Amino acid sequence: MTSKGSRFKQTKLNTDLSYRIIYKNENEFNKLSRALKIYNMVAYKEFIFDLTNKLKSGILVGKEIEENVYQCILSSDRTFEFVYGPVYFVYKVEGNKIILLSLEPEEMLREGHKVVLPIYKGVPIVSAKDRFKVDLYYSLYKDKEVNW
Repeated sequence: MTSKGSRFKQTKLNTDLSYRIIYKNENEFNKLSRALKIYNMVAYKEFIFDLTNKLKSGILVGKEIEENVYQCILSSDRTFEFVYGPVYFVYKVEGNKIILLSLEPEEMLREGHKVVLPIYKGVPIVSAKDRFKVDLYYSLYKDKEVNW
């Protein structure tokens, strides 16, 4: 069942149950979510304030990638997506538990948790390759609205 006006595919579970959100590895997931909060606030806000509330109320969001395993792509800046790919989280449903498995781009978020990353034109930079990608993005799409 897809909700009208929503950008996510939504499936309703049994609403008689209350769903608990737990973590496969809570410490690791919290590190990634703190880094997401620092480097991509739009995705973080959507994850915390919108999607976790839907999951708690029994509404599954995103697409099913395996049996009972779902992937949900979060909103993000186009330049950030060009450099690191889409920001998404993966979760699993088991009974009345929703298990948060991972946040992606995991490598960038893990590195961003260890040290404060330099920001170049609004995008966190892990390596020189990332700086090149930002420059490439701006040279390709300068003065144009990018429609992905």
